[in-house]
Amino acid sequence: MNPLKNSIKWGGAGSLFNFLIALIFAIILARMVGPKESGLFALSFLPVQFFTTFEAFTLTTILIQQKAVSDKKIWGFSKWFWGTGLLFFLILGLISPFIALFYGDNRILGLLLLNATVFFIYPLARPQDVLLRRNLENKILVKADWFGTFWGGIFAVIIALYQPNALALCSFWLLRTLFRNLKIKSAYQRPQQVSSFKFAEIKQLKSLMLSYTSAEVLAYLKFAIPAFWIGKQHGAEFLAFFRLAQNTAQMPVSILGDFMNKTILPIVSGFQENGTMKAKTSKWSISGILWLSFPFTVAFVVFPEELITVVYGKEWFQAANLLRYLAALILLSSLQNFFTFLFQGLGQGSSDFKMHLIGFFSMITALIIAAPHGLKSFVLASTLALIPPVLFGFYQVKKAIPYKERFWLSFLFFGIAILIVIFILFGLKFLLFAFPPFLKLLLLGGFLLFIWLFSSFLIGKKLMFNLPNLLK
Repeated sequence: MNPLKNSIKWGGAGSLFNFLIALIFAIILARMVGPKESGLFALSFLPVQFFTTFEAFTLTTILIQQKAVSDKKIWGFSKWFWGTGLLFFLILGLISPFIALFYGDNRILGLLLLNATVFFIYPLARPQDVLLRRNLENKILVKADWFGTFWGGIFAVIIALYQPNALALCSFWLLRTLFRNLKIKSAYQRPQQVSSFKFAEIKQLKSLMLSYTSAEVLAYLKFAIPAFWIGKQHGAEFLAFFRLAQNTAQMPVSILGDFMNKTILPIVSGFQENGTMKAKTSKWSISGILWLSFPFTVAFVVFPEELITVVYGKEWFQAANLLRYLAALILLSSLQNFFTFLFQGLGQGSSDFKMHLIGFFSMITALIIAAPHGLKSFVLASTLALIPPVLFGFYQVKKAIPYKERFWLSFLFFGIAILIVIFILFGLKFLLFAFPPFLKLLLLGGFLLFIWLFSSFLIGKKLMFNLPNLLK
């Protein structure tokens, strides 16, 4: 099979299946652990997530893109991966007491140090991960994802049966990563002869590393600022409600992000000089984002109360209103992810940095203006703050890629369709007001699914599933 076709097949279907496995375990653990302990985990996870931004998106992205760097040379970078992992762990160890003091909860200290051990897990299979992504061998990556998510979830649920607290959530994340990397390591053995690592090679990549790192740090801060503020001002429990709403809104974003990381970045890197292929990839990706965003956006606006209550339980009900305000996050975040992978694939790290810089200042502005008016106002403003960087992304793509399509027409059609369906479903929800939440969710969700699939059938061949031309 064509490597590109095989990559898209495994990158798409595989990412979706892995996401569903992770979602099932996340729901089980959320029900077992509850909001308070989930919020405690979120407080301890945010600082670690900041440093994973450095670890995962600097040299990894560059080595996928730089075809001139041989496979043997990539194996030589293992020392760099282990060295940076140790450095990040030590930094977190030093600052963890101050983070616990900042939030006024000493329990964060132990959880933070436990989460930081992930930096000894990442380097286990980092060279293999880079090579597999660069060579579009997504079948191995996807199977490793399945293996890690399933067994990590099983062990985390067992731990939660005896210790239904934040420790179970930490174990899910750590064990999931560990099992995945061990699987990748066993599938792609280190060759006997590899090129030795030289620090001078890092200096040659310094400008790209600074550009990508700066962009990813800004991207992280843009989404972490609301969480940091809510955790400090409202406490761990309200942070848990916000993170549940945010993670739920990010579900399709996670699927698309994982898919694009496995396909868009290496694919675009392979035809940087082919303007036609770049235009086809952009058109197909943006159409796919609109198609996938449609049902989730409508669902999160119309029936978040039923969704949260039935799936996560009544104790998580306060996350429902926040989810409604975060509905637009799906489309805006997915577009930003696409622009990031496209810019990185094209070697335009400066454009990616500028986009995230605009997003960072937009988020700061939202915090200053909306925070005094309450939590809901701030959550809504933080979502709208993603609009300026998306507009900048479209502007940069238009400059970099010669395409004739008028994407604004697709967005206009998308907006009108969403408003019509939302109006219909709100009317239906009013008629079903006496029904129990589960039955309302079943009827409303089924009707929405029918509309989505029917509309996909009508316009899908032209806009959504036009892969044959892309794969020729």
